[in-house]
Amino acid sequence: MVYQWIQPYQQSSLKQKGVKKLKPRFYGPYRVIRRIGKVAYELELPQGSKIHNVFQVSCLKKALGQHVTVTDELPPTDDEGHLVL
Repeated sequence: MVYQWIQPYQQSSLKQKGVKKLKPRFYGPYRVIRRIGKVAYELELPQGSKIHNVFQVSCLKKALGQHVTVTDELPPTDDEGHLVL
């Protein structure tokens, strides 16, 4: 189980709504399906997510502890897959 950091994929041209520092930095945790190469992992994302499910290891954070609550909510995206903030 890993947490996913989506910040590097944010479009700089999008208008920022609200206070950025109060928004969650990591989403998840999500189950790792398999390892792809040396630095990429495929994640099991919720149904209907418009984000590609392969992430570099630098965008992931290991979920520690026994009582991990799974969140099925990802940040909203538009029809083209860009984050809507």
